[in-house]
Amino acid sequence: MMHTTDMSIQSTRAQWPRLMAYFGLASLWGLAVYFALSISDKKTNWDTTFCGVWGCSAPIAAVISCHLVWGLFLLPFAVIVCAKCSKRVTRITGMTTVCVAVSAILVLVVYEYFHWYRFVQPAYRIYFGRRIALSLFSQIDFPILPLLLTGLGVWWVSLLRPDKVLSRAEQEDGQVSEEVVSS
Repeated sequence: MMHTTDMSIQSTRAQWPRLMAYFGLASLWGLAVYFALSISDKKTNWDTTFCGVWGCSAPIAAVISCHLVWGLFLLPFAVIVCAKCSKRVTRITGMTTVCVAVSAILVLVVYEYFHWYRFVQPAYRIYFGRRIALSLFSQIDFPILPLLLTGLGVWWVSLLRPDKVLSRAEQEDGQVSEEVVSS
């Protein structure tokens, strides 16, 4: 009976460093979100730079702040997938995320074609690419750019990850399994 209690006390003591690490990471993440939200009210000289025949964006700092917050919300999921999942799952997750972002970009292009391109004067249609860029940058309701960057990052990590992780004994002995050599 005494032995079981000692084991539970030891396991509880072993959990404290992990809990403190999680608390520290959560605190850093919260500070990053706070910083991203705090830059939304900054006034810059660039606020009206992206205005033209193609439209005008919201204040640049506010849009960048929204993109940063979306990216910070996607970051923990990307880190978990890269750290805990296999190479195959990581690759599929990255590719799927990129495909969702590219699909959203295509939907945005079709939307802008039917709601802007067809109704502007023919002389202004040369600005369609700028209109797409403005719409893509200003799109903060659905995180197209953060999804694209997160998906590319996860996919890139999957390409860098080895197929099989070698144990320390295999690394020291110089033994390489056939799976690593064949890939």
